[in-house]
Amino acid sequence: MSSSANGVTTDGMSSSANGVTTDGMNSSTNPLLLVQENKTWNEALRYCRDNNMELVSVHNADVQKWVEETVKNATSGHVWLGLRYTCVLNFWFWVSAQSIQYEHWAPSNETGAIDCGTTGAVKSSEGYKWVPLLDTEKLN
Repeated sequence: MSSSANGVTTDGMSSSANGVTTDGMNSSTNPLLLVQENKTWNEALRYCRDNNMELVSVHNADVQKWVEETVKNATSGHVWLGLRYTCVLNFWFWVSAQSIQYEHWAPSNETGAIDCGTTGAVKSSEGYKWVPLLDTEKLN
């Protein structure tokens, strides 16, 4: 990936502000870059977009594997993804506008009551599952 503040980011359609970034998703080598700077989800998104990137959208198992390799070096317990929940429409979406066709939720985190202001993050160890977190937390 290219660069980002916290989270997972990419230079292409899947990038991020804080954390991990990529410079293309077609590479056989990991294109993601982890930025070890803690930011809220909105700060991470803004950072990425200011640098022509987006928070990463994990649209298949290959991208998930790149994320897993990259977040091992995180300085926070979780790393931001480009995943957000809309209370009005009651569903999760990628900020890159890609549809969610692949999921890697931690058990019991993918369903149930979700608060407004909830965003998605990936655990930086132990299975690298996705979890919902409030966007005010500060993560890589």
